[in-house]
Amino acid sequence: MLAVEPPWRLCVEDSEAHPDLEFVEGTFVIRDDGPTCLVSWGLVFDPEPTEAGLVAAEQALASTAELLEGLGRER
Repeated sequence: MLAVEPPWRLCVEDSEAHPDLEFVEGTFVIRDDGPTCLVSWGLVFDPEPTEAGLVAAEQALASTAELLEGLGRER
């Protein structure tokens, strides 16, 4: 965990989840807009310059996209 600013910001570094990525840092920001909210997500990573690194980057993006899609369904 790099930063936690409840209830709106969470920043984490998770290189263990994707060992083929030399650096992984994700930031989620949630803004309350009354009846709706805005969710913003940023991912910074440094893949190894190999096929495994490319696959790991694609998996990291896909798993985060799946998480964000799930947020839209939770009501």
